Amino acid sequence: MSRLAASVLLLAGCVADLGSPTLVDDTRVLAVRAEVEGHPDRASPAPGESVRLTFLVAHETAPRPVGFHLVASAAGEPFAETASEPTTAPPSFDLVAPAAPELTVRGIFCPDAAADGPDGCAGSAALATRVRYSLAVTDTDPNRNPTLADVRLGDADWPEAPLPNAGSPCDAGTGLPTVQAGGGPTPLSFTAGPFDPDEELQVSHHATAGDLSPTFSFLSPGAERGEARWAPPDDRIGVVRFWLVALDRRGGTGWVERAACVVP
Repeated sequence: MSRLAASVLLLAGCVADLGSPTLVDDTRVLAVRAEVEGHPDRASPAPGESVRLTFLVAHETAPRPVGFHLVASAAGEPFAETASEPTTAPPSFDLVAPAAPELTVRGIFCPDAAADGPDGCAGSAALATRVRYSLAVTDTDPNRNPTLADVRLGDADWPEAPLPNAGSPCDAGTGLPTVQAGGGPTPLSFTAGPFDPDEELQVSHHATAGDLSPTFSFLSPGAERGEARWAPPDDRIGVVRFWLVALDRRGGTGWVERAACVVP
């Protein structure tokens, strides 16, 4: 089993139409993060603890309404489910961890449509994302969500700032870094917060325009920085959105979002 499949598997409904895995050119579910009630840094709940699953949905431009239907199971038996009409609010699923070593959540996300149960959409399902997510349940070996920090574009700090919609004009005063269209590849780098010394983080890189490579980078305890390279587009001016998603082997997830301005 791959590192990614061990925690979350996201499948687009129309696989043949998928391009680069790093390019967000439609509405996509990129990740899910578990947070135990009262302990938001902890990803693995103990039996009987409340946990919230929050899903990271990325859009090519302005957010689109997304409907969803999710079912949680343990030992093959469903024990909780949730559904929502199309909304632009961040999707989430609140549940109580069962007395089992692992829980699994599966379901579907439907852009611009309601879900017709956990396996289909009421309207066109061309952009539907099917989700399967596994999470450890334990009171003896808790797992923490990884964190990404000190994100940089080139040699400059890249702090969080108000994030306009992708593709919108680059207004003055946004505080976003500026990159020239068609310029050469620029390093995009980051560090990770404390995580299990026996684990390796897999970090996926995503952007709404340009060319990001590689698809994944890996961080081991003690590693100085992770890095990807981003070549800005030569035919698209305006705001570009970025997402970096860190996954460990047991369902722990962390992400950061950034934006930059591409100018002529």
